[in-house]
Amino acid sequence: MEAFEQIRDAVHNGGMGLADIDYQPPGKEPRPLLHHAEVQHLQDVADFIDRGRILFFVLLALWLPLACLNVRLKSPPIRWRLGITVFTLGAMLAWLLIAGPTQVFYQFHLWIFPADHQWFFYWQDSLMSTLMKAPVLFGGIAMVIALGALLLTPVLYWFGLWGARIVLQHPADN
Repeated sequence: MEAFEQIRDAVHNGGMGLADIDYQPPGKEPRPLLHHAEVQHLQDVADFIDRGRILFFVLLALWLPLACLNVRLKSPPIRWRLGITVFTLGAMLAWLLIAGPTQVFYQFHLWIFPADHQWFFYWQDSLMSTLMKAPVLFGGIAMVIALGALLLTPVLYWFGLWGARIVLQHPADN
């Protein structure tokens, strides 16, 4: 649990300390938990998380201006928006059901991480994979993120439209 926590902390802090994580087998000297390819992959994960944070703040800064643009341009009818949403979610769910969660997990790795960096590790060769139970653990994390997005997106959408209408009704004095 301690090693897992150290990995989690490192990937959420730009990858700092990944190579320094040790474990001590019973009756032996401490040794590095992760080999080079694992450190490199977890650094790639840390970089991906950092890029996600930047994207979050960019989108946050654009949220109200885009909502104002949406109000000014008269967004498509709710039927169209719901139809596009249902189609998109249905297509993603169909891909997940047809290909299977493991293949979707692998495909995302192919899309996200550098082609010359190892990301697949056999459990018997990797304490990281054994400890983190990839891809099983990440399926649960993906489900939590997806559920959060499904619940928050409509709230943020309607709140953005409400805020945009207020801003557009009461323009600031220049």
